[in-house]
Amino acid sequence: MCQIALGNELHLSHGTEVSVNNTENKLCLYANLMVNFSVAYEVGVNKSETVILVLPENVTTEGSACDNTTSTLKLSFGDGHSWTVDFTKNNKTYQVDTIIFSYNLNDSSVFPNSTSKETKSVTVKSIITNVSVDTYYSCKSADVRTVESVIQTLYDVALQAFVINGSKSDTGR
Repeated sequence: MCQIALGNELHLSHGTEVSVNNTENKLCLYANLMVNFSVAYEVGVNKSETVILVLPENVTTEGSACDNTTSTLKLSFGDGHSWTVDFTKNNKTYQVDTIIFSYNLNDSSVFPNSTSKETKSVTVKSIITNVSVDTYYSCKSADVRTVESVIQTLYDVALQAFVINGSKSDTGR
């Protein structure tokens, strides 16, 4: 279920809408959502800073893929950052298996004075399960997931995988 979360970071985000087409150029994945990331990172010995990243409106979907039983939505943005959602289908339902957020600590415009220059990834298990095929998942409330030094806040979400006949469903769950 969706959870309501209160926090200052909620108003910072704006909607990101993407459509991914399959090899026949038909819609196979659709997303319209808002995501904020709060990331704590090291700037010195026993010293850290926290930044808020917002999934921007303009992202690329390179690396996204649609198949009959698995699909991947990969949204890349900025200098080496990405947010990836892995879907699986089982008969007449689908679910989100994992959500992976990767962030590049070498991006000094986002992570000034970072002592690390590596790209890190955190994986969260999703609560999006048992969505009927030809239905989109919808949740207006915030879903907050914390893993290691990253807090992901998703809200105003509409996701559809395994699109039938190349057009987004009008039916939400």
